[in-house]
Amino acid sequence: EFFSGYSGARTFLIQPIRPDGSADALTIVKMGPRETVRQEFENYETFVKDRLPPVTARIQRPPVTLAEHKQPGARAALQYTFIAKPGQPPVSLRQVLLQNPDPAYLLQLFETFGPSWWMQRHPYTFRLGLEYDRLLPPHFILEPVPGERSGKLLDETTNPTGLALTVGEVVTLQPFRQADLRAGGRSCSLTGIPGGGQPALRLRWLNAAPPSRPAAARVSAARMDLLNDWTANFDRFGLPDPLSCLQAALGETITGTRSVIHGDLNLENVLVGPGGLVWLIDFAQTGEGHPLFDFAHLESELIAHVLSVQTGSPRAYLDLLQRGSDPLLTALHQITGRCLFDPAHPREYQLALYLACLGALKYQNIDGLAKHCLYLTAAELGKKMFP
Repeated sequence: EFFSGYSGARTFLIQPIRPDGSADALTIVKMGPRETVRQEFENYETFVKDRLPPVTARIQRPPVTLAEHKQPGARAALQYTFIAKPGQPPVSLRQVLLQNPDPAYLLQLFETFGPSWWMQRHPYTFRLGLEYDRLLPPHFILEPVPGERSGKLLDETTNPTGLALTVGEVVTLQPFRQADLRAGGRSCSLTGIPGGGQPALRLRWLNAAPPSRPAAARVSAARMDLLNDWTANFDRFGLPDPLSCLQAALGETITGTRSVIHGDLNLENVLVGPGGLVWLIDFAQTGEGHPLFDFAHLESELIAHVLSVQTGSPRAYLDLLQRGSDPLLTALHQITGRCLFDPAHPREYQLALYLACLGALKYQNIDGLAKHCLYLTAAELGKKMFP
């Protein structure tokens, strides 16, 4: 089994066996929520199939769902081609870089996929939150409560910017068309509709069944409550609190570019096969977006899963960061420099990385050291951008 990032999907290397006992070639099968798998297949058909190099993982056929499991919450499967030599399965980029932190793998990733994706850009002006708010924790966590509906009305068109709700406040929650069961099956993610250049309202509903009609809900936590709780005991070593400028950053208008992006470029979705061949899987979030989004997410992954391990302590990591001498980060910044709208103004990427680092604090499979390093990165960036 391959570790599959943060989505809750599971990815396996399997060998199909025919009824007569004969075996087909090894293949990769990804299983996940039916709607997520369906969206991944549609994204692959639209943005991936005709753009990727010939030697890379490809989806072999439409998703498969058992006929008797088509109720809400059902799971489906996708089959990817498997690229490897006999006895040498591919490994994730995380595993490779922990053993051999060679920046050539990052450069190869860009040279392989950049010409068809990130470098086919067109101008794009946007409010930062429109593209990057989804990296952060939900705006609010709500729990169902009995009784009559009351308080503010929240629906899928509600603008989250400036929406002030206090913990304990009771609101009326309308049904959301996009409601996804979270990993663990105990709560749902509700996503609204972006509008007017603002991001969509995102809520966590503490029930496995999303509301099918207007329901009373109590606010359990707000985004800033979560972020403050997660970072309360982190030493900043004299740096300013990066959370103090979060709202200002989300409101900035960016003059940048737009291209096809992977959308979830974590270290488990980059596989290294025979001869150092680098290829991608998992296109559930693939579409058009800010090209620096992918690399900001990838850098936050390098910090959390590689550099924090190599340095071993928050202080040692901060020293490395401030020296600016790490080969992996140097190579990645060479790549991001080619994706900037104006290479003379790196703030476009600094803002993206700042939000990616704060957003990664929400992942439960990242340990305390990794989160501390991400927090320090955001603090160092905040010091530069918001003096």
